Amino acid sequence: MIALIDTNVLVYAFDNSLAAKRQIAQSLLSKALSESGMFCVSIQNLSEFFAVVTSKIQQPLEKAVAAELVQKLVQFTGIVKIAPRPETVAKAVQFCATQNADYWDALLAATMLEYNIFTVHTENEKDFNKIPGITVINPFNAQPS
Repeated sequence: MIALIDTNVLVYAFDNSLAAKRQIAQSLLSKALSESGMFCVSIQNLSEFFAVVTSKIQQPLEKAVAAELVQKLVQFTGIVKIAPRPETVAKAVQFCATQNADYWDALLAATMLEYNIFTVHTENEKDFNKIPGITVINPFNAQPS
């Protein structure tokens, strides 16, 4: 079954300030790169990744380096890319209203569900656990919730 890799996992794979999380994130990303079609990212994840690694981590990446990483992920066919559709926004807003979810997490969850993706690898258990139908796997504690 296909699973989404959330932005925080992608970021930790390239964040030099947290060695233990970096190792775990790199291991998961390596698994995603070797198991064609078993993992996905949203276009939203790629956008957030670029924004975070170029400005919000302790040792930001050069924008050209981050852009190259995003380009490689976009071009790599083994990781499925998903994107929200216009009706995804309505579902995300509904999650916000009924589940008190953060909008950007709700949009990502709604996008996942539209593609029949029910599992997310993320550190963000609190927000994704609010969304019915989503199973959260926190690779940093390896306990599904």
